[in-house]
Amino acid sequence: MDIAKSIETSDNQNFTVKLNTDRTFHDGTPVKAANFVNAWNYAAYAPNGQNGGSFMEPIDGYKDLQCPSTDKKCASQKPKADKMTGLNVVDDYTFTIKTSEPVSNLALRLGYDSFAPLPDSFFKDPKAYEAKPIAAGPYKFVSQDTQSIVVEKDPAYKGKWAGHSDKITYRIYQADDAAYADVIANNLDFSDLVPTGMLVNDQWKTDAKDRNLTAKEGVIQLAAFSPVDDQLKNPTLRKAISMAINRPEITKQVFQGTRAPSDSWVAPTVDGYKAGACGDTCTYNADQAKALYQQSGGYKGTLTLAVNGDGGHKPWADATCNSIKNTLGLDCQVIVTPDFKTLLDQMKNREIKGMFRYGWVMDYPSIEDFLTPSTRPALRRTTSTTPTPSSTSW
Repeated sequence: MDIAKSIETSDNQNFTVKLNTDRTFHDGTPVKAANFVNAWNYAAYAPNGQNGGSFMEPIDGYKDLQCPSTDKKCASQKPKADKMTGLNVVDDYTFTIKTSEPVSNLALRLGYDSFAPLPDSFFKDPKAYEAKPIAAGPYKFVSQDTQSIVVEKDPAYKGKWAGHSDKITYRIYQADDAAYADVIANNLDFSDLVPTGMLVNDQWKTDAKDRNLTAKEGVIQLAAFSPVDDQLKNPTLRKAISMAINRPEITKQVFQGTRAPSDSWVAPTVDGYKAGACGDTCTYNADQAKALYQQSGGYKGTLTLAVNGDGGHKPWADATCNSIKNTLGLDCQVIVTPDFKTLLDQMKNREIKGMFRYGWVMDYPSIEDFLTPSTRPALRRTTSTTPTPSSTSW
């Protein structure tokens, strides 16, 4: 509730959004109702290929903006419409939303950045916007390259979350130990990654005495089974592999207790979390895992686990493969991609077999955000998942 002054509904299906009239984009133009409506229609229109478009799915008329066939780019046939019937501009600072069915948490969802407004200039030249984004928050874009992204405080921002630092430089690292070393050397102010080697004997607390913090996070990490690996379509085999992962031991040995074994599909920080929801599937049981593995017919060849190399994931991935190998006698090998983008591209193109690392950071404070996005067409990640040893950070 920053640009928006109010979001009102009496039935969780028809919403009226009123905007503050003094908000501007960083190019000085006012943020109006049409900037939201046009941005959401652009995101939802399938030929535009926007990854956040699926978050518009609850809005009435969304289906008419999708490809008529399985062609993801709508090359053979365009959608029925390019605007959702559920969005209407009432006046410059008021618009209405109608959802196809009642949505109890829509007001929470609208805080996610997929619902951010776009300035008029975006629609005139999307490529120019891509090179220099124009937003409406407390910080405005300055520059970016392969090593950093720079933003600075916007003196024209009139919201209640004005920035404190004049400028922020986000540095891009290929390895967590390099970022950590820069923090310790006072060349970097903050990092939320601590290399697993620095967790031993709480070395990180010694290195960063009086300037470290442990806090709960709305995060889960998953080991997903590839939907294009025919062998892994066997649910008995997937359960056997999951039960062969000794989560408590790995979180203790690799993460020194700074992570907790996952036992649910959501992080414990979110309302609605139920302990043990994953049942025995997420519980290490060597004997039952072996029995299920034999029952499934086993896995022929080497089972691979792909992780990105820029997030410090190899130690837990190695431990996971070792646990599977020692329990089932199944050869398991870790594959490391250079960065997360490479891994995401391989997942998106369905090039990965075996298993791959995935994670979910809560976009907005609702249990729905953990349970629903993986079923949305644009974000469907896998046919089945099991939490990994690095399941959560709380």
